[in-house]
Amino acid sequence: MHQVKFNNKLKPFKNLLDERVKEFFSSQGLSERGNWKLYSKTIILFTALFGMLAIVLFVMPNSWWAVVLFALMGLTKASIGFNVMHDAAHGSYSKNVKLNNFIAFMGGDAMGGGTFFWKIKHNIIH
Repeated sequence: MHQVKFNNKLKPFKNLLDERVKEFFSSQGLSERGNWKLYSKTIILFTALFGMLAIVLFVMPNSWWAVVLFALMGLTKASIGFNVMHDAAHGSYSKNVKLNNFIAFMGGDAMGGGTFFWKIKHNIIH
């Protein structure tokens, strides 16, 4: 995955912000990484997506049910991109960068999105 570089003009602000965020997590006794809620959300979304795909492929519902399933699959894929890929691209799943990149790939790139462009849009423009 390509490395995104940030504008260094805001470095003092970012350093102060990072320090305060770490202080908050430390004072509250919270991990900077995800908890069971993050992992549960990921499992539920991917299970729902693959479950609907299995129904479409193996049960072959009539056209109206197929339309409903495809609409739900689209919403689920969007939820995976907005949630799983977003969290993984921020490094929320693990301290292991490769694991976060893999999860971001599965939640974004493998479904037609792009984590590289997301990082530019989200981290630089946002």
